[in-house]
Amino acid sequence: MHEFPPIDRVPFSRQCSVVAALFLYAVLLTGCKSENLPTYPRLSVEETRKHLSNEAHRLHTISSEGTITLIKPDNQSIRFDGALVMQPPDRARLRAWKFGQAIFDLTLTDGALWLVAPTDSSHRDDIRRAGAGAGELARTFSSLLGGYFDANDLIATEQRSTIRFSQRRPDNTTLTCDVDRHTLTPRRYTLLDPNQQPRFTLTLDRYTIINAIAWPQRVTAISDAGRIQVDLRNVEINADLAPAAFKPPKRAEKFAAPEK
Repeated sequence: MHEFPPIDRVPFSRQCSVVAALFLYAVLLTGCKSENLPTYPRLSVEETRKHLSNEAHRLHTISSEGTITLIKPDNQSIRFDGALVMQPPDRARLRAWKFGQAIFDLTLTDGALWLVAPTDSSHRDDIRRAGAGAGELARTFSSLLGGYFDANDLIATEQRSTIRFSQRRPDNTTLTCDVDRHTLTPRRYTLLDPNQQPRFTLTLDRYTIINAIAWPQRVTAISDAGRIQVDLRNVEINADLAPAAFKPPKRAEKFAAPEK
């Protein structure tokens, strides 16, 4: 077996080289473990759009367990266990609990958000704000999965490794999506206000292949209210859902976000 000299006997310059090489190896190894996706030959903008549209239409249902982390603008954070189900483009349900106690149950259906939050909690307003962030994430994510790339009015900006698609909306906001050209996966959606300033960002990463579909295992939403990060596990795609999966509980109230 080849033996290496003790690190204190290796010249300092060489130590630095060894450390740098090990660090680079660790980064590459971590990258390989985090994503193992098929790659594609360089496609045109229209071929890329059609591919992404077709992939979106293959998604019928998504269900998952996970961890929900809420990070306020002052960097205070709280973490919950959670469960997510979606049926793009307009149905989603997100439940969160901590130490076995329910925190909130949020349902998106028929264009409306419904929320169940504890009535006797001293942190009710905080929980409702958490529901606001989770609701914005669920509504945006589900609707984007349902047909962003079907639009014929998308404007594309090509770069070497990405394509940025942009769509001007009726309220003069612009919704962009950055797509990785090698794996043909959406990586970041950004909602820009009429002055082209970001109002909301949805980042998708840690992709894996589930049921022959590339799917992100981490979804992060950033807005003025802070950041909400959902780490998914045990994801099932196109599995049957319970008939009442998107029926709001009897105690649910039609959601109106509290004042910030």
